[in-house]
Amino acid sequence: MNGFKCISVSLLIIFAVSPMVYSQELSLDDYLDRLKQTHPLFEKENLNSQIEEQARQSLRGTRDWNISSLATYSHSEMDNSNSLLINGGLQRLFWKTGGVFNASYTFNRFDRDDALIFGLPDSYYQNRFMFSYSHPLLQNRNGFLNRLFYRRKAFEDEIFNKTVLPKF
Repeated sequence: MNGFKCISVSLLIIFAVSPMVYSQELSLDDYLDRLKQTHPLFEKENLNSQIEEQARQSLRGTRDWNISSLATYSHSEMDNSNSLLINGGLQRLFWKTGGVFNASYTFNRFDRDDALIFGLPDSYYQNRFMFSYSHPLLQNRNGFLNRLFYRRKAFEDEIFNKTVLPKF
């Protein structure tokens, strides 16, 4: 039993002293740097600022071209007619001026097998192009209202980052 006590005491001393011998001294600054690199909370805060920046940039999506399309077909047994309508369009908002540009094309075809009403053609075709540009005169001068949400979000992010979140 004495041998067992001697071996257990010597192992206890070896295990207790060995970390002290091999460990390095860690300063508070080193500890905080390691904590900033590995702790999930700091990673989340860095990601939050990136997410807020992307959310702000998404408000600029109104500057993109908007594409629209429409296609309809109808058939009527009552007067034995078919109708086809195809429409396509583009729209763009200009931030610097506040103007809106629209362009569209419409194709319409109407066919009737039996001309029930005399004097009307059996087929009717229509092609139509439309271009428009509307420019604000007073309230949205220079596109101020178009950029308002973007500018407000940038201001909120700047205030939030300065007062609440320290940069890591």
